[in-house]
Amino acid sequence: MSSVVHLCRRTWLSLSDGRLRAGDVDEVRSVLVDNEFRLWNQMAEVDRRHSVRVLRRFNERLGDATRDERAAVLLHDVGKSAAPIGTLRRILVTSGIDRSDAGRRYRRHEVLGIEMLVSAGVDPAVVGCLRGDCRQEFLDAFGLADDE
Repeated sequence: MSSVVHLCRRTWLSLSDGRLRAGDVDEVRSVLVDNEFRLWNQMAEVDRRHSVRVLRRFNERLGDATRDERAAVLLHDVGKSAAPIGTLRRILVTSGIDRSDAGRRYRRHEVLGIEMLVSAGVDPAVVGCLRGDCRQEFLDAFGLADDE
């Protein structure tokens, strides 16, 4: 999906999507262990909703996914919690207009997320998936699921 279409869709979902349902949280809880769930819970609600949608699309693509792979999908945006900015500001940062310190942290959310996961003692296999140290089938399925 083109980056413009992807950003427009993501913006629309962040503004229009409803709240997390109890079933969504139960689904997440069935995958994540305690330290992972605490990190997931620190994410903005828009990012938690996004992670659940991505997990569902990912599961459709990779039916034999491991628990570690599914946890990585749910936690892939956890670094955004280190740079808490709203939807409009995210658009400005992503488009290159906002070059503030918060914007720089937001653009580095993948690196920050890995640092957060390591600091929290998350299983190295989960961290490895987010670093790209995993099977190609995971990378392909995750890339497609996150880009829809």
